[in-house]
Amino acid sequence: MTSKYDEKDIKFTKHFIDGDFRDSKSGKYYELYDLLKDKSWIKVTEGEKYDVEVAVTAAYRAFDYGTEWRKLDHTQRGRLLYRLAELLQRDFDYLAWLETRNTGKTLEDSKFDVKRSIDFLRYYAGYTDKFWTRTDRDKDDYFEFTTKEPLGIIGLLGDHIDPLWTFIRQIATVLAGGNTLVYKPSYKTPLTTLYIANLINEIGFPKGVVNIVTGKGTIVGEALGLNEYIKHITFTGRREIGKLFYNYAGQSNFKTLKFFFTEKTPLFVFDDATIDDAALIAHHAAFFKDGKSRYRPVRIYVQDNIYDKFVKRSIELVQKRRLGDLFDKDVRVGSFIDEWHFKKFLDYVEKAKKDGAKLEFGGKRFGTTGWFAEPTIFSDVRDGCKFLLDYEVYGPIQLITRFKKFEDIPDYLRKWNYDRTIGVVSKDFGRFKLLERRLDVNLFFYNSWHDFKPYLKYQERQQQDFGDYFDQEYFDRDAIEYYLKKKTIDGLWETRKYDTYTW
Repeated sequence: MTSKYDEKDIKFTKHFIDGDFRDSKSGKYYELYDLLKDKSWIKVTEGEKYDVEVAVTAAYRAFDYGTEWRKLDHTQRGRLLYRLAELLQRDFDYLAWLETRNTGKTLEDSKFDVKRSIDFLRYYAGYTDKFWTRTDRDKDDYFEFTTKEPLGIIGLLGDHIDPLWTFIRQIATVLAGGNTLVYKPSYKTPLTTLYIANLINEIGFPKGVVNIVTGKGTIVGEALGLNEYIKHITFTGRREIGKLFYNYAGQSNFKTLKFFFTEKTPLFVFDDATIDDAALIAHHAAFFKDGKSRYRPVRIYVQDNIYDKFVKRSIELVQKRRLGDLFDKDVRVGSFIDEWHFKKFLDYVEKAKKDGAKLEFGGKRFGTTGWFAEPTIFSDVRDGCKFLLDYEVYGPIQLITRFKKFEDIPDYLRKWNYDRTIGVVSKDFGRFKLLERRLDVNLFFYNSWHDFKPYLKYQERQQQDFGDYFDQEYFDRDAIEYYLKKKTIDGLWETRKYDTYTW
């Protein structure tokens, strides 16, 4: 299927700093790889430490007291976010096309991301004026109240899996709180982020509020982490990279941190479930976004009584999952982002076969161009399989395991550290409720998967500093709180009333 857009429609490939698209001081650029045609195709500006410093300076000036951005009424900021949602809706087809060209995901997956980005912008636009001041006591001569103010300059880092949605969901909360920001998109997938920067200019956001620096994580990411003026870093990506930002924070200004990491999640299918429904839910969970979602289930546990029928139905479903032209609305399998991820996936398949897991379908390369792999199903996946230790493999794969008793589930969670998210497919809500009360898990899916809404609270326990655990809100209005600081004003209306011992 031929798209109405082509390479000449890609116009924004430079840093976006202080409201302008500009080259790096060094003049360097790098080439993005065309996933569909196996060749280099677009040159993108490559940033260095100096470019980050210029962007932070622009964000600092825009945040300064008395500037246009700081003077905006809370509702005016909401109108800007809502207007951005309208422009995403206006340019819906182009954004979906650009996201597909840059990431290799299917057009239908890209459309899904544009749609939910619009939903998130509209949601947070409505919260810009909802949570700023609270009066705790105002009685006789005594008063106390708490105000909230923007935290300052925020550093944000995106990933290559969902670059458009990652950018939107991060800047929506930061801007709703009145902060300014410097954003580093993935080295491989910066194009939709840069196009949205153009929309931000079109709307009339004050210059310097949103800044984007493209380049390598080892240079641009490190420069953000070490910058003394950035108050907070939000990072989306791999855990081993996230650990570096702890070091950067300690070496600089002890900035606060927030992470979006890959989850290790299981899905449990009970024998009272309808086979067709259960297989469809598990299929969607495993193959949504080609298995590159951070909440993908690494294991599908199915009770003995329905195991064989479940495997059979799962094979029938995956056989219908079409590969081919990414712009065909019926195609449901996209490309890996690069050759390294592609080869790692195929190596993972080979390890699974050697460990004794049964390959039921797929596991091979598709086509001769790009990095496409067939959707893959393994059954008879046992706990002793060594390949299960590799949780960082992204790709279209479903691993099916037998389990016997409801009472065994806590043991599985302890053994494999499934401590954040699980899914359950069952008709017995009472049993699910018993499980929910028993387990120390933050997110439960019941007869569903990937049903994310901006108003639902997705919370995770993360470790920061020296063993201290804190809650991280991913969505919901409380996500804005990460980007606010609180001030408490306590006093007496008249100084002559002050008495240390009688108040």
